[in-house]
Amino acid sequence: MTEETVVRQGGWRRFWPATSLSMLGDGMVEGSALALLAATMTKDPTLVAGVLFAARLPWLLFGLFSGAVVDRVNRVVLMAAADLVRGLLIGLLGVLIATGSANLPLLYAVAFMVGLGRTLFDNAAMAIVPSLVPAGRLERANSWLFGIETLSFEFVGPLLGSMLFVVAASIPFYLDAAALVVAAVLITTIVRRDSVGRPASTSSTSIFVDIGEGLRWLWRHKLIRILAIMTGIMGFMEAAVLAVLVLFSLQVLHLSEANYGVLLAAGGLGGILGYIFVPALRAKIGARHVIVGAMVTGGVSYLAMAVGSLPVLTAVMYAINRMTVGVWDVVTVSLRQAIIPTHIFGRVNSVYRLVAWGSMSLGALGGGILVHFFGLRAPFVMAALTTVVTGAIAMPALRRHAAQYR
Repeated sequence: MTEETVVRQGGWRRFWPATSLSMLGDGMVEGSALALLAATMTKDPTLVAGVLFAARLPWLLFGLFSGAVVDRVNRVVLMAAADLVRGLLIGLLGVLIATGSANLPLLYAVAFMVGLGRTLFDNAAMAIVPSLVPAGRLERANSWLFGIETLSFEFVGPLLGSMLFVVAASIPFYLDAAALVVAAVLITTIVRRDSVGRPASTSSTSIFVDIGEGLRWLWRHKLIRILAIMTGIMGFMEAAVLAVLVLFSLQVLHLSEANYGVLLAAGGLGGILGYIFVPALRAKIGARHVIVGAMVTGGVSYLAMAVGSLPVLTAVMYAINRMTVGVWDVVTVSLRQAIIPTHIFGRVNSVYRLVAWGSMSLGALGGGILVHFFGLRAPFVMAALTTVVTGAIAMPALRRHAAQYR
């Protein structure tokens, strides 16, 4: 049996459709409808950005604990339960929207709870992938997985969510709830071959001891530590932009709510292209050059968005920006999955994602504050300068510690 056959059989064939369906539903709500709903309730950029802040805050507060939980329980069951609970919460919010009972504090609360579920789901999903595919196919599998998820979360989902929002604000929330429930059912059918879904840690140590082990492992591994810091900086600036993108689109570009979804879809298309080309790109120039090149290109695209006001140009630049994010994701995730031992992956990855997603929660808040004092273009300018400078500073360190990873 060939490696290609192994990659496509069993749990993998059930895993990626389930995660993609989950992302499709989330793309309709988290990708567009939630921000549009907040924008109908307030024009204050800080309050609108607060929705994304609430969704990312669980990574800052509970990210480390979720990683320890992932290494202690059955990962398949955990993923299914997380999707089911998120589906019920989103469905309930849809009912409240339809009855006119939804308000901004409620959006914050639901966004926070859904974000908490995602800390568990995402950590468990990333930990499972190495058990589903051979090591030699890991990067290709991640490219395929992230490409499908981006198609769902950043392309089809936001476009569909914004268009349905115009028809009735509650529809995207109902569909997201249904998608999450179906995804939960699909996840439970994953074939339990080898160590798939089984707890990685069976020790009797406390959860705090487990968390400390993950923290120490990441800090001692120079390459993973460098990537975590870079990801944190990028995540902060990305969230600062995304948190106010809806207001930038409506007030600066003068797009309609439906065309805001088209802008998001352009970004999703760029992300898909990044996932498609990253294996060949990495093979040609190496991991460290791909990483730094993605940061510099992303920074330039932020600057172009900041100085322009043409919707088409903004859409092209946003697509390029998301393409660099896609390239970055595949390379850095594949490196983590190849380097971090399976038995401690959940804990180490949770530390890594605490830096990444925790910084996104702060970045979302920071984006709203920047707009409040300096206008809607300020987050884009700050993101451009910070991203380019970080890439330039990190290049020597990556040259020393990532040379072995082509």
